Amino acid sequence: MTQPPNPAQPSQPHAGAVVLIETRTGFEAETIAAALNARGIVARTADTASAAVLGGTSVVKAKVLVAAEVQTLARQVLDEIRAETSEIDWDEIDIGPEEEATRFYAARRGRRVLWTLCVILVPVGLAVFALGNNRSDTVLQSIGGTVMLSALAIAIGLTILVGKRVDPGD
Repeated sequence: MTQPPNPAQPSQPHAGAVVLIETRTGFEAETIAAALNARGIVARTADTASAAVLGGTSVVKAKVLVAAEVQTLARQVLDEIRAETSEIDWDEIDIGPEEEATRFYAARRGRRVLWTLCVILVPVGLAVFALGNNRSDTVLQSIGGTVMLSALAIAIGLTILVGKRVDPGD
């Protein structure tokens, strides 16, 4: 007696998704999937978040998945994509004036220093404020409150002014 087909199992032995490639980062996997999708091959990614958390270790890697029936075609297209991108001479690409890049990195470094200062000032202000409360010392309470408010002002300024030009010469 024959059994009816089980709907949980695919009717074709190769009708599932297969791993086309494993990558170190989710960004790399998403980029490959987007390039394949742009060429008409449906591709999806898996384990991108886990790879980001674990840093693309050998335990979990980001994967690009394709349908089993187009796996061979997907490999050929992926090889074509790699050949196209290997022909790019990255030394010839114009990324803009060098002074803009230098100013961008200096601004980013400055913001990082200010955020670090905020992170340090908040617990220091809280500690001084708590010490002032324990001793009923209004001067220490004022100093602790002022330090915390300073950190808050810096954080608000960084949040509001991010990306805005403050150079009067431009």
